Amino acid sequence: MQENLKRNENRVLWKRISSNLGYVVVFLLILSLLDTLYAFYDPHYPQVHFSGHERTLISFLLVLSLVKSIAIRRIFLAVIFLSSLIELLHFQYFGSLLPPIAFYQFAFNLQEVAESYWDVAATALIPIFLVSVIFLIAIYADRWFNKWLFSVRFANIILLLFFVYQAAWTYSHLHNSSGRISHHYTKKIYPMPGVLSVTNFQRSLFCFVSGIIPQKIFGTAQDFPILNPPALVETNPKRTVVLVIGESLRFDRLSILGYHKPTTPQLDYLYSSGEIYADWIYAGGTTTKTTVSVMLNRIKYPGATAQISQQDNNLFKLAKDNGFATYFFSAQSESKLSILDDLICKNCIDHYKNRTDYENEYASASKFDEILLPLIDEVDWNKPAFIVLQQRGSHSPYAKQVPPEYKKFRDDYDNTVLYTDHILTALIYKIRERSKNDVYFMFASDHGELLGENGKNGHGWFEKEVYKIPFIFYAGKKDSLSKTILPMIRSQFDVSNLAATVLGYQVKWDSPSDDLYINGQDLNALAGYMHLKMDGKKILDQEIVR
Repeated sequence: MQENLKRNENRVLWKRISSNLGYVVVFLLILSLLDTLYAFYDPHYPQVHFSGHERTLISFLLVLSLVKSIAIRRIFLAVIFLSSLIELLHFQYFGSLLPPIAFYQFAFNLQEVAESYWDVAATALIPIFLVSVIFLIAIYADRWFNKWLFSVRFANIILLLFFVYQAAWTYSHLHNSSGRISHHYTKKIYPMPGVLSVTNFQRSLFCFVSGIIPQKIFGTAQDFPILNPPALVETNPKRTVVLVIGESLRFDRLSILGYHKPTTPQLDYLYSSGEIYADWIYAGGTTTKTTVSVMLNRIKYPGATAQISQQDNNLFKLAKDNGFATYFFSAQSESKLSILDDLICKNCIDHYKNRTDYENEYASASKFDEILLPLIDEVDWNKPAFIVLQQRGSHSPYAKQVPPEYKKFRDDYDNTVLYTDHILTALIYKIRERSKNDVYFMFASDHGELLGENGKNGHGWFEKEVYKIPFIFYAGKKDSLSKTILPMIRSQFDVSNLAATVLGYQVKWDSPSDDLYINGQDLNALAGYMHLKMDGKKILDQEIVR
């Protein structure tokens, strides 16, 4: 008899525990339904795909299911859905995910934010309706599960400690002693496309609490200005403007810039014949996320998320507003590009395609950067066009970025440079042959790469091998740019200004004595930034601010 009672107790216990697990699954589905319905309403909102990014939310829901009080559970559920609503409303207005700095801006500019949003308040009705309906479904589901859930004492205290732990975990990675956040952890710390709205809200909140607030309290944060958009001075110029963004290419491995091995023979020829301009410049950051954002959004200072959200300095928007068709073609896969999707103003790109898109269309697609050559065949060369091409370039593992016929050197990294030489030259020839308009072609790597110097490899470091990069320029016809503007190009910010200039805008150029800034792995300077006092391209003094 006692054995049967114990067996029944065990069955009941396992049934209750199974209900807790079911609670987690059901609420994940409910939250994903909310984001899916919103993505159906707004096609620019990134579709959710579960890939291990929801572990924190899963843990939270599991602890929530252990709370005995239905009232406390519903309070936490209300917080969850309010978080999702705020995230969706931000995307509705700005077309981008909620950044950590937004909490600071809302706190100190609440009236201005409210007045700006009031003009488009009607657009908030759909997100509010969706969140309200799904929240009612969640309340019903919570009520249904209530009688079956296994509960533990002090689960609500555990939930609060859960928040403390998450804030401390974020702080430890934002302020680690190396000054470098690994790419693996950036995907866990910062908002990312394809992640649930509540998760992205939570990530931004913890970055704000663990990153921005300590900097404000201890006086290490600095408020930088937001640049005004450039003035339009030339309407609808008939031009083809091409910006090629390299990957992990350091300047001192190009023979065109003095390297002792012939790694850029074709560019060397174009340079010696006076057809192209080449030099080294300073990157605007130490990772792809920050540097591509700098070039595509005219970013001069750290803490530039607000400038990106406003989009009025974004090159795609500037081009589109002045009659250019806009293109973004990338040799990188969809998953690799996820860190950039929210930073490049995708809603202003007419034609967007990455490696994954192309491979889905053509099974025989090249596995290398040559994929960019057939991609640009999709450009309408009769019309003015602004084209951004992104390489896989010299990213590790280096040996896998190069076809066998370009493996001429013992050093795998040098072979990636030789292959980039081929790609850039092929692009220049192809574009100048196809375009019916004046051609302006510019290339800048996103950042450089450490190859064992000081025991370090890769990028993300404030080291010269990372922040000194190559810059190459070609114009289809001779003009004043070569003599007046090109010698002024010191940084990726200047490259962005150059692109804005040929797109028909007037920009304010830096003087040789103006300071330069190099972001770390985050645009809000949460991972630090480098402040350089300059005399032209010569560094007079430097400071790393963390």
